[in-house]
Amino acid sequence: YLCVQGPVVYVTGWIMEQIGGKNGLQFFSKIVFLLLFIGTIIFIIKIIKAESTFNSWVVFSILFFYLFFEPLKGNLDMIFASFFLISGYYYLFYSSIKYKEGLSGLLLSMTLLTKMTSLFLVLFIIGIYLLDWINKSKSNSLKDNIIFILQKKKMYVLIFSFLLPILLLFIFKPYLYHYLITIQLLWAQYGLTFIGAMVHFLNPLNIFYVPNYALVLFLITINVYGLILYKKRIFIFCIPAIITFLNILRATSANYYYFLPALMFLLMGLLIFLNNYCTEHKKI
Repeated sequence: YLCVQGPVVYVTGWIMEQIGGKNGLQFFSKIVFLLLFIGTIIFIIKIIKAESTFNSWVVFSILFFYLFFEPLKGNLDMIFASFFLISGYYYLFYSSIKYKEGLSGLLLSMTLLTKMTSLFLVLFIIGIYLLDWINKSKSNSLKDNIIFILQKKKMYVLIFSFLLPILLLFIFKPYLYHYLITIQLLWAQYGLTFIGAMVHFLNPLNIFYVPNYALVLFLITINVYGLILYKKRIFIFCIPAIITFLNILRATSANYYYFLPALMFLLMGLLIFLNNYCTEHKKI
């Protein structure tokens, strides 16, 4: 019962079993995984293109497969969560479709209903969107900012579409809601303490996982520097990445896999940083 999933995983598994039977379940799982993995790559490429002129997609593909394919392989829950999270972020900030807030809210809600451990990143994305609207208000008054936000219909669409699937689950399947909230939150990696995490991290038996953490620390450093230097939105994800990283420093591959959605944002930040840095120095 330690490794619990959201209802999206079970519903998807049930649908695949109805289509192919128990014998076809593994086959369909692999197909769905590959489609979601490719879909996630496509949305990440769209975000990178929107933020930079980066075009070394061979480098990107090698990095992405090295970092994500093996830990995601066989973990349908996490590839679902990653796809919903990245696509939800893309539609909210980069898409020009008419009802992008509604679509993004649904995708971010599905992220939670797949993996509750994505809660912090989901709330962080919604928080950034709120801050964007506050910046547009051009007022230093908290009251004026709140009034400005409350007048925006797009904000209501985002919040409503985000809460709707969760409320429907609570109304029609309350036992699943209770399971999702109580069990998943109980074992969510964000519940770990910093001191406990450091004890695990400094354990000599964890030396085999140091390369993973060295890479993560490098990516966090680059993104922090990028945030200071370029002040682009994508670099601000170093903040939830740092918090998430400190909370999963129990150095096992299972815990490292919970960090993968945050790691995707760090990878995007790295490529965008390198593109901006190289472009600047070519001009010099």
